[in-house]
Amino acid sequence: MALKQADDWDRTGETVYLNVDADVFSTSPLDALVAGLKNKIHVNYLGPESGRFSAHFSLGSFKHSSSADSAILQYVELIERLPDSARRDWNDSQHRAFNIGIQAGVRPRQCEFAIGASTVAAAARVDASITVTVYAAEPTTSGNGDIRPRSRPTNRSTRTGRKRPAG
Repeated sequence: MALKQADDWDRTGETVYLNVDADVFSTSPLDALVAGLKNKIHVNYLGPESGRFSAHFSLGSFKHSSSADSAILQYVELIERLPDSARRDWNDSQHRAFNIGIQAGVRPRQCEFAIGASTVAAAARVDASITVTVYAAEPTTSGNGDIRPRSRPTNRSTRTGRKRPAG
């Protein structure tokens, strides 16, 4: 099924793929990791978080992917090409996840976003998990009980409100 791009979401009310963020948690600062990725990513946050260090980033706007599958493969390629000090930050971290963002809409009634076996294997090769965050549609205030999607996040790369992993 071909879905609308996130830019069309406000007009269609359809469920759409937003993007994939990378979320990394470590007991050590992750500055070398972010420096190793240079201008290939957009840094959403880098610093202390919940007693640990974290880095949250998305692919640079010039690399926005039309599918979660292709975005994860782009991340893996970036990670595999990191210089040694940056790769050490990645390898030594306690949690590495590629977090897929989906905005739920009112149609279609069900929707699938496939992640291929080779993509799952590639994520495993860099010891990363795959997480899915779904943003709910909200009821309207019209009183007729219709459900409509909430306003699309203004910055797809800075998703907030999701529960951070404990470990």
